[in-house]
Amino acid sequence: MKKNNIKQDLQALLQKNMQLDAEIFRLYESIDLEIELFHKIQQEFHEIDLILDKKMKIAILDRIVKLQETSLIQELRQRKYSQDLIEKIQDKLLKFNIDFYARRHQELLDFIEEKELFSEFYRCIFRGVHDIGLSINIFFVQWKNKIFKEIYATLSETYTHKEMLKILQNTMDRDNGEVADRSYSIVQKGDCDDFEKLSYASAFCEISSQIAKKIIKILERLQVLEDELFDQKDLYLQYFLALKQVFLEKDCDLLIQKWRQVDEYWIQIDTPFQICHFFEYYEDRYRHCVSPEWDLRICYLEDSDFVSNSIIACFDYFASQTGLNKQSYEQTLRVLKTTKSYRASFGLFYGSQNNGLFSAQVIPNDETLMKQYGKKIFAFPDRVRMIAINKPKLWLHYEVFGGKIMSEYFDILQNQPELWERVYTISTNGHEFGHILWMEDDTQVLMNKSGHFKNIEEFKATSGGLVGYFLQDDENCIQALMLDHLMRCINILGYREQEEMLPYYYEVLLHLYGAFETGVLIFDEHAKGNKLKVIKEKYQSFKKWYLDAYKELVLLYQNKRDAKEWLERYMDSSTRSLHLKNANDFVQWYWKQYQEYGRRIL
Repeated sequence: MKKNNIKQDLQALLQKNMQLDAEIFRLYESIDLEIELFHKIQQEFHEIDLILDKKMKIAILDRIVKLQETSLIQELRQRKYSQDLIEKIQDKLLKFNIDFYARRHQELLDFIEEKELFSEFYRCIFRGVHDIGLSINIFFVQWKNKIFKEIYATLSETYTHKEMLKILQNTMDRDNGEVADRSYSIVQKGDCDDFEKLSYASAFCEISSQIAKKIIKILERLQVLEDELFDQKDLYLQYFLALKQVFLEKDCDLLIQKWRQVDEYWIQIDTPFQICHFFEYYEDRYRHCVSPEWDLRICYLEDSDFVSNSIIACFDYFASQTGLNKQSYEQTLRVLKTTKSYRASFGLFYGSQNNGLFSAQVIPNDETLMKQYGKKIFAFPDRVRMIAINKPKLWLHYEVFGGKIMSEYFDILQNQPELWERVYTISTNGHEFGHILWMEDDTQVLMNKSGHFKNIEEFKATSGGLVGYFLQDDENCIQALMLDHLMRCINILGYREQEEMLPYYYEVLLHLYGAFETGVLIFDEHAKGNKLKVIKEKYQSFKKWYLDAYKELVLLYQNKRDAKEWLERYMDSSTRSLHLKNANDFVQWYWKQYQEYGRRIL
């Protein structure tokens, strides 16, 4: 195809992708209807007494549309289902989601083929990503069951959480002989009560081999084609070749190095079609086993400025305030300036992505590689906004905030898209840039001795985006920003018992501590329909609280002290009980309400 058709083809693909997403989002409208989806669910669970009333339908639709399990788990617990039965239902719905979205992805692929979009080179990439993805789905299920249901479940019968953390930290993958911050291996008990480490290729041999064969197949196809659109054939070939090698690598001492090579080729690919592989490790708090994620993101062509200027100004300000050394300053500044930003839409996704998609993401998580290439930041505002618009209004939100505040929130969401996106840019994209700040090669390893690094890192990231905005003295959207921020904090309280979401739960506890301490939030359990008052006149005090707290956090990072030290200023890190009574009272009250009423529609 001709290069001047790229924009036209990309627009057609993005529109089709949005149409497919919109059809799924509109499933929320069917709660009162007897649609085929619910009949299929009923058939799937015919041996279980699963009553599909409105609350259960909301929980199931959250699992399918938002790809999140929180509502489902709480609704099942509320109905006194046993843990074994809950896990059985989770497994069945994961399989349902995998099949459901595989059909959706095939429809997108059929559209690309039918319209002959882009070139054969990129159509081959789309087909290959899907083919590999179907195997990654199998890999993910095996990975999840092996690590969490088998290995960690068995160990937890013998050891406490603290003991497991200490024992398993010694089994982390190594980076040039030093303990790494992530693992591409699993452990299992050996003969003499010691632990044997196995690479993913060894632990999941058959499916890893299958994935490698599929990668070889796409390599063979791409080698005889040309990239006439973006001239990045060599990078794609190097990327897939490196990827094939890691799925065959059995030497645990080489895993970090080999995966770093995958990341290095990947970060240099700069086309609208961004394949993403194994990056994140939220699920595993013991060894940070990297999750089997796999997707293809369709990116807009226009340049995007995701608050990088305000983050650089924020970095300059706090570097000066805290006396950051010149070498660290120049290194971080270089990373910020070389980081690429993409506004994107998930086209194809597999593996752990069936348990939730990102609202934004900064990758790769390799501080060594970051020095040379920076990072990539992806934002997905269209998906985030459309889900929020389509989901039914929940009774609990109105019980907490009252009708007036909720009307303000929905007016911005539905009728002021430019203001909503400005807020998203500051908070969500600012969060991703905030992850980059104050990080060096050994920061995470040194600060994670108690296992709490991730539990302050998410707060650092969000606060970085917020203080970057505060330092601009721009009051144009402060009201909308604060409202959105507080709404997000309250919503995440519902993730209290979801393992991979705990870092975000710790994060919002810290935000709420500040909101209550500064008087922005006042809790009255006995008030009718407005339990939480928002005192907007206190926003300036809240801003100052963030500036002070963030400065203290920066000093902690610069000195690479244990994350637990900072957490303990605000809460008991083991029980997650806030030291501020009124804030803690609200958190406990909300959790009880969420368990019972979190799926109740207004």
